[in-house]
Amino acid sequence: MTIEQNMTALSEEGKVILAADESPTTMNGRLEKVGIVNPTETHRRAWRQLIITTPGLSNFVAGIILHPETLSQATTDGRPFTGILRAAGIKTGVKVDTGLEDFGKPGEQTTKGLEGLPARLQQYAAQGAAFAKWRAVYKITDETPSDAIFTENAKRLAAYAKASQDAGLIPIVEPEVLMDVDHSFGRNLKVTEYALAHVSEQLLKHGVNLTQIILKPNMVTEGASYVGTRATPNQVAAGTLLALAEIPIDVPMIAFLSGGQPEERVNANLMAINQNVRNAQNDGQRFTGSFGRSLLNAALNIWKGNPDDVGAGQRTILGSTARASMASQGRPIGGPIGGATGAILHPQVR
Repeated sequence: MTIEQNMTALSEEGKVILAADESPTTMNGRLEKVGIVNPTETHRRAWRQLIITTPGLSNFVAGIILHPETLSQATTDGRPFTGILRAAGIKTGVKVDTGLEDFGKPGEQTTKGLEGLPARLQQYAAQGAAFAKWRAVYKITDETPSDAIFTENAKRLAAYAKASQDAGLIPIVEPEVLMDVDHSFGRNLKVTEYALAHVSEQLLKHGVNLTQIILKPNMVTEGASYVGTRATPNQVAAGTLLALAEIPIDVPMIAFLSGGQPEERVNANLMAINQNVRNAQNDGQRFTGSFGRSLLNAALNIWKGNPDDVGAGQRTILGSTARASMASQGRPIGGPIGGATGAILHPQVR
């Protein structure tokens, strides 16, 4: 399929993008937290199989981002994961950066992986990927982010995006202001604005087709450990949309990361963003979620590696994706879901 056709599929109303692209090290850490001792590729494959084979997932999920390890895996009965997703009408994405490296001031990091990227992109496309993802991070402290990290992150995101389009893949461009610190709402807003302005500038300089990318930014919130009043959903919506004014309207789709926000809060914020956009009658861009932890943590804590709890975990994932679908339409959780049938909003998992 063409990039245009894949963009149309990924931007379908009422659907989200599911992020299941943790590195083996990160995934092992999450498996250990639920009681799996010395997790291996077998455990990681079993968890991804649970996700990918969830019945009805395509009602609410347009695409799934996978780690390269998962892209070549198959179910225990030999069915390739990419084939299962294709048959369900879910687009396959792949994380193509290779992690973080030190850059700029102490404690700052940028993203590596440009070396050899074109060849890897061609390989992923041949394996069935329709889109790619590259994440850059910005840590807020008294001294950071520095000007150097804003510039370097933007240049690498833009270079990756251009290479992805050249390979026939849609790039997800992910500039993430990290939330696991104690910064204020106002500080997050300023950093997010500055990051998005740099990214926009470099995308244009690198000749990236803005109509064929997906932006995956953070929402504007206070830091997770901030001591003070928490922003309301309407305040988050207002700040987030203000920051997004730095991005040209040519970018057709904004798929927010959850940044570790609990499911209830990130859905409330996404719903408020969509309600504010619709009230302003701005139909130029689509606003949805590209969530990982908020959609999967509850299911992981139910499954815990036990084959007998696969069904319960899958019902939980379906419920979480259904609720995110509602939020992406600006609709209160529990109301009618446009275009979806058989929704399980509050699944009975036991």
